[in-house]
Amino acid sequence: MRVDPAVPEEFAHQYAEALKSTPALAEDLRWCLQSIGKSSIPFLYSLYDYSELTPRLAALEAGAKLGDARAAGPLITLATKSVPALRIQAIRLLGDMPPNPSITSPCTRSSATPASKSAWPPTKPSASATTP
Repeated sequence: MRVDPAVPEEFAHQYAEALKSTPALAEDLRWCLQSIGKSSIPFLYSLYDYSELTPRLAALEAGAKLGDARAAGPLITLATKSVPALRIQAIRLLGDMPPNPSITSPCTRSSATPASKSAWPPTKPSASATTP
């Protein structure tokens, strides 16, 4: 697999199409798309909601590593609603992405409840609570 630096978009398009037709090469194609750089992002984006999991994950990983903020939404969905192995992979990818408010908002929404706010900082037990 090669990339002509004069026409990176052409190769990005070819590699994205190959992801769909040859999912067994997803890892190699992901590296090719990442090596092309930001020029491949529009072609990766078209795969973020692809029906087949292997090409979709390859595209999401390449997009996340290239800093495409649009990869965050599908990765958050995988991190919260998929099987545990995929959740771990999605969380790792989200952690490697550049700062993005949509990445932290689900975490803050779930943990910043009134009950958890009132429990912090923890208080020392009173002397009467420790004696029988």
